[in-house]
Amino acid sequence: MAAMSGFLRNLLLNLVLGVLSTLCVLATFHALIAIEVADFTVNGESDWLGAITLFLFFFALSALSVLLTLQSYDVRALKGQDRNDARTKLVMLFNRRPRWIVVVPLSLSLIAGSVWICINLKSIGLKEVGLTIAVAVVSIGLGWECAYVLLQYRRIRHASKISKAFIFLKLGARRAIRDSRNELRRYVLAILVCGLAAYCLLLTGSSFLRLSGLDAESAIHVIALGPAVGVVLFWFLFVLWMGIVGNTYSEFTREWLNRFLGELSGFAGLWIIAGSLILYARPVWRWGSANTYTFVQNYQLATAGFVGAAVLVASVAQLRKSKRMYSESEAETKRPILMALCWLSVCGFIAAVTVVFQDVFLSVFAKLHSGASRDTFAEILNGQIADLADVFSFRRPKLASPISWLFAMPAITTFFVVGALAICAFVCVDVNTFSLQNLYRNRLVRCYLGAAHGASRLPNPYAGFDPRDDFALHEFANQRPYLLMNAALNITQGQDLAWQQRKAAAFVFSPRWCGYWLESTEMSRITGGLTRGGYVRTDQYVVEPGAFRRDSEGVMVGTAIATSGAAVSSQMGFASRGPLAFALTLLNLRLGRWLPNTARKTEAPLWKKSSPGFGAFWYLRELLGTTNERSSWVYVSDGGHFENLGVYELVRRRCTRIFCVDAGADPNRTFSDLGNAVQKCRVDLGVDIRIDLGALQVDAKGVSEEAFTIGTIEYPALGNEKGFRGELVYVKPSLPRSWEYLPTDILAYRARHPEFPHEPTTNQWFSESQFESYRHLGYVIGLRALSATDGWRGPRGTRSKKTNRASGEERPSA
Repeated sequence: MAAMSGFLRNLLLNLVLGVLSTLCVLATFHALIAIEVADFTVNGESDWLGAITLFLFFFALSALSVLLTLQSYDVRALKGQDRNDARTKLVMLFNRRPRWIVVVPLSLSLIAGSVWICINLKSIGLKEVGLTIAVAVVSIGLGWECAYVLLQYRRIRHASKISKAFIFLKLGARRAIRDSRNELRRYVLAILVCGLAAYCLLLTGSSFLRLSGLDAESAIHVIALGPAVGVVLFWFLFVLWMGIVGNTYSEFTREWLNRFLGELSGFAGLWIIAGSLILYARPVWRWGSANTYTFVQNYQLATAGFVGAAVLVASVAQLRKSKRMYSESEAETKRPILMALCWLSVCGFIAAVTVVFQDVFLSVFAKLHSGASRDTFAEILNGQIADLADVFSFRRPKLASPISWLFAMPAITTFFVVGALAICAFVCVDVNTFSLQNLYRNRLVRCYLGAAHGASRLPNPYAGFDPRDDFALHEFANQRPYLLMNAALNITQGQDLAWQQRKAAAFVFSPRWCGYWLESTEMSRITGGLTRGGYVRTDQYVVEPGAFRRDSEGVMVGTAIATSGAAVSSQMGFASRGPLAFALTLLNLRLGRWLPNTARKTEAPLWKKSSPGFGAFWYLRELLGTTNERSSWVYVSDGGHFENLGVYELVRRRCTRIFCVDAGADPNRTFSDLGNAVQKCRVDLGVDIRIDLGALQVDAKGVSEEAFTIGTIEYPALGNEKGFRGELVYVKPSLPRSWEYLPTDILAYRARHPEFPHEPTTNQWFSESQFESYRHLGYVIGLRALSATDGWRGPRGTRSKKTNRASGEERPSA
């Protein structure tokens, strides 16, 4: 009951954070529309909004023209020139930030233009169309000229200030005409054709959409859908432009345009989703809730048949699942269904929050034209639009009543209230403390570390926990064998394209050092400052608040164990998915932990912090599944999300003999964990592992020839150390057919449970006989494996100490 109480407490707090984050986004959209609309309801003027629209449109198309022109020239060589060169800075800025220089201004111009149309309550006339086309032509020409001026900058930068502007234009125009002489006709033709097409589309489109009949309520539709319609128009014009220009653009320029159009389409999709939620989520819910009872009452037989069919399908699916529980393709067949369920849950959550938000928001500030008495969806939708038009308008407050100022701008007031609540919540609720990890860690510590205390353990008489069960990891520094606890550094957005599948790297906790080193990044020669990693002394890493007002001396053993075993988490390495991360974070199924980035060598005080001070940014990154290794805090989870056997870190330390116990449930002997380890060691470390698995294969009765096998590890030369051969003793829990001396209790348990020793890990409640059967089988297999390797001393002969170049840890040679 205590664990359930703690789980529900953390779940409620995380749901509050998730709901407030979603509310902030919704309140921001409502406030932005209100800001654009409110001033015009008071002054009745919108000239300055039209000017802003044209300016953003002019700037975006000019920047786009500059970038497209520069694509014909190799500007990468400018990167190595004088960094104080103004031309170099400007060219590199244009090439590195096209999203902020072109996509964002163009998107904002479409939004401002939609609002301008709504405020004026008129269609797009000849004046507006002509002015828009003229601005587009001038901006394209000016951007084209500016690009060539930048290319000619080195020849004229030493001229006098008075004549420099004229020389700029003269040389830029001369080079533009010289370099584009053959393509100039196509460019002129493309401008004429696209201009005529835009003229026709704008005029006919405004008539088709009946913009001339707009009123203050239906204009909200234009605000919600206008930017997306503008993106579709741009799509058509750009396709027409590229078709006319033809081979004048290189394939790389066309790919650049594809990326640009893709990001512009992403903006359109986001705006349509936001607009649809604001407009249609509440009416759909009201119409559905009003008609569901009537439908069920009128169609009782059909409803009963549908429910029965759903139950039957679910039962059949459960039976098929139980029959093929260990099917190799089960994970792949479940993934689309799981992703679909996650998408549905995410969309349902956002829609539900939107409905509740607008119900409260409109009931406080609007006149509520959409009543429950309305029957048709059209009536409910018209009432919704009337409500939104009411709250987006500016109301003149009474000076004698200061509280009325809060109701003067309903959307703005709501935005600040929701924002203040969200900030307070993220300041108070720690992103690590109220995850599921602490609950998990405390019980792991009590179960395993607390058992070592024996009679000296002094638990709290009510809670049952003893703070002395846990201790600092660095206290193991002089113990042998040396302890390594593997975890996974989640990198769902990284620079190395080879990591698109793995999405993680190895993170290690040891008594002396904690951190990571990205071998693949180093071999790929991708160096981004902090992207290769580093290590921090364990006694200076993650100082945690301890019991009795004492802080820990570095990371605690319980924290390292819980992080290393965080199998269920929002970020799970190769299993990470965007909608799954959203759902797991929202439900607080987060066993992983945010830890300081050990690569931040210049930020030593950061290493000692146990959690981010303000967790909003990190919670949102976890919610959206956008973690990487370049931020000041990294998300660390179960080591199995990168490599499940722990072989990787031992191979990195070039150990000559490695004992590996593969205890994962694998009755069909796919050896997926071993194959993953062998692949990563070869790709990242250049180490080849060769092993014969024939003796571990099982027959129809589920028994094998052996329960272990011995492979070889081919270490290449490294620095001054020559290459050598190591040994991998691979143990796979099995029931060998030739071992007559297997204990009777193990055979009896196997007779009652045919899946032994590969029962599913979902069973976390082992009985005494079950636990003892696994323990005794491991003891028997271990004795046999050790006897087979007894006396082997390896190629290095006697034991000697080496130092790992990456972590600086001392390691034995065998």
